Amino acid sequence: MHPHRALALSIPLSFFAVWQEHTSSTNDEIYYRLNTNGTWGSNQNLSNTSGLSQYPYISGFKPTSSTDTALVMWAEKPSGGNYDIYYKLLTRSVKQLTNTSATSTYPAFACKNSTNRLLAVWTEGNSAQYAVADTTLGSSSVLSTSRMRASLDVDEREMPYQYSLEQNYPNPLNPTTEIRFTIPEAAFVHLIVYDILGQEVAVIVNEMKEQGKYSINWDCENCPSGVYFYRLQARSFLSTKKMLLLR
Repeated sequence: MHPHRALALSIPLSFFAVWQEHTSSTNDEIYYRLNTNGTWGSNQNLSNTSGLSQYPYISGFKPTSSTDTALVMWAEKPSGGNYDIYYKLLTRSVKQLTNTSATSTYPAFACKNSTNRLLAVWTEGNSAQYAVADTTLGSSSVLSTSRMRASLDVDEREMPYQYSLEQNYPNPLNPTTEIRFTIPEAAFVHLIVYDILGQEVAVIVNEMKEQGKYSINWDCENCPSGVYFYRLQARSFLSTKKMLLLR
């Protein structure tokens, strides 16, 4: 298991820890754990689905008509579906806030204490658009939603939207080469080199990576000339390419 995106919240007499945990090659879950008066409780699975649950956000508040002191929000992607926004008051059931054909991720929120209202914000779609919703705490019903665009310092055309593994360069190589790959979402990435017999030669990447484009230099100074294969695995994506080492 690989904890990722850990967050913490400290309020009087309580301490909350929330994290995203990579439980399998195709599944992430959101967990939290509460410490009250110095005693830790057990791990609680907030999402508990067969899909991907990511981008947790936690904040503390004291609504006037509730004993809740913390709220967690995250993005969840059921198998075969899109990311939608979910939230949970720690003493109430999980509520789904969005249900659209667009991809909704990176949630955050603020609480209007005097009215027990929740102002939530998240990114929606691939066009740098933000959605803001006004809803009653503990409800799945959105009272109103507005959308706005943000000014970004990146070229949206360069944002990665699909998995890809590029051909290494230079190829043939001697003794170093550059390998580039793209992942459209946070994922645990394996990039491994094999010889022509299928034996593992080098583990180039074996860690959690954020969404983005990556360039890795591999030094094969101690490898003999011959044909090699490099394989990228991230979630359900798997791609293999061939390269040639000439000395």
